[in-house]
Amino acid sequence: MSKTRELAEKEFDLADKNFLLADRQNNLADRQFGLQRLQYLAEHRPRIEVRSVGLDTSGQGGFIFVGGEPIKGHLVIRNVGGSDATIREAEYRFFWTAEGLPMVPPLYDGKAKPLIATELPHLLPAHGSHQVPIETIALPEEILGDFRSGGPSVLYLLGSIRYSGWDTDNDRWMGFCREYKASDKFAGEGRFVTVDNPDYEYQD
Repeated sequence: MSKTRELAEKEFDLADKNFLLADRQNNLADRQFGLQRLQYLAEHRPRIEVRSVGLDTSGQGGFIFVGGEPIKGHLVIRNVGGSDATIREAEYRFFWTAEGLPMVPPLYDGKAKPLIATELPHLLPAHGSHQVPIETIALPEEILGDFRSGGPSVLYLLGSIRYSGWDTDNDRWMGFCREYKASDKFAGEGRFVTVDNPDYEYQD
């Protein structure tokens, strides 16, 4: 009887050790899966960029810039990353200047507008895009006069977007700044080109 009991105790102890080993292997597999998931999300995190800025000439006689009329158009926000992005804050403004861009992007003086009209936060899926309208105030004639005559006035479209990915506590920022270029500044279609300035064009 004692040998039978001793054998049973050994078998029970072995089974218990096997159970603990299986539990440890399961925990290790869970950790490896978690690490692989984190690595995947890090490599495929969301990345927001601004694409396809366009100005509207309908109703303006084919002219883009008309005194007393606002500039209207649209731009496309795109998530080029491999996972969903949640946009939490987004703003923009048109900025006229004859003195170059200031040291700090001029988005702090109450003249910036919300870039996304729908209620935030806004979900932008991986590889998804969202077109939004843009508009500025009526153009002062004195600015247009300088612009038409080839003066130093330059038109910029600039803004910033705050967003997060799966780690909702870790916000990221991106900034954009485009300068309007045209062979004829007053008539015809031009285009907005990216400004080479890390204080205005950046991606966290």
